Amino acid sequence: MDTRVELPLVQPFYSTYHYHAPGLAVAVDNPTIRNFFLNDLMLLQCETRFLSGYTGLELTVDGTYWTISPHLEKHGYDTCFLHGSLHTVIREMLDAGYYVCFAGVDDYYVPGKSWYRERHFAHDGLIHGYDRADKTYLLYAYDQNWRYRSFWTPQAAFGRAHAAAARNGANGELWAIRALPGKVPFLPERALRGIAAYLDCASSPSGMVRGAAAQACTALYLEKLQSGVIPLEKLDRRVLHVIWEHKRGMYERIVRVEDAFGWGHMCSERYAPLVEQAERLRMLYAAHVMRPREGALTVIRKELLALSDDERTILRALLERSKEVLAYGAVAEIEAEAARPS
Repeated sequence: MDTRVELPLVQPFYSTYHYHAPGLAVAVDNPTIRNFFLNDLMLLQCETRFLSGYTGLELTVDGTYWTISPHLEKHGYDTCFLHGSLHTVIREMLDAGYYVCFAGVDDYYVPGKSWYRERHFAHDGLIHGYDRADKTYLLYAYDQNWRYRSFWTPQAAFGRAHAAAARNGANGELWAIRALPGKVPFLPERALRGIAAYLDCASSPSGMVRGAAAQACTALYLEKLQSGVIPLEKLDRRVLHVIWEHKRGMYERIVRVEDAFGWGHMCSERYAPLVEQAERLRMLYAAHVMRPREGALTVIRKELLALSDDERTILRALLERSKEVLAYGAVAEIEAEAARPS
């Protein structure tokens, strides 16, 4: 058995929530999995329960739970069956080249974790290394400053956190995961269909708002925060982070579509400022969370609605241009080429 293991990571496509990042972060041996995100994972969605007393928006991107990714090998275990061998199992998973996703571990007891010594919360995250000499694990999760990064934490503290969560009824889980080897081609027609769906989706009978309309819902959430209907201490601090990562991903998707068809970069060049604007709004919102400023949420809300309008205009122009190519069957040729073994 090794004395130290540290498995590498790649930059995730989405990382707003712990369930986002592993879907791509562990794909070191198969970088084509990024194409799965570009082809399929672009539909924003949020709940409307904040209109009736709930304080969270629950904004995310549909299909981004690592647990449902078709491109990951997964082996899950309920920790109640490990009978005191938690650390042995974690090390054996890592020794075998698997990353370890965990759930049901109380942040309060884990040094470096987001709620350490602040709040009891049975939380999740990823382990991608251990050091037997220092008796530490290398976690990939939100730290105490709410930065998503890798950091070392004591194995003993992790074990206590797991035991404490179990005593309070949390269901502990360990998952050994790694990327599957199959090549994932980029499919420009599929990406364009996804963009069209993103523009067309709205609300559903269940109260879920999907697609570009989720940004208007986010603006309404900000309005509720501004008016005090939702208390500041209970705000959803990561909503603008989701939107920024979505815009960053959409920009990459547009570039890949334009390159596939040889269109030049007219639409992506128009879209690039929206990524910068989304990042600026994210930072303004984060600053407001740390130190509330009068009128900040009003500014963010208005700019978010303007950004959404501009995005619709640019994406519709992209879809309009695609009609010319689709009429000649060029998409089928490109997809066939992409699927051809290298």
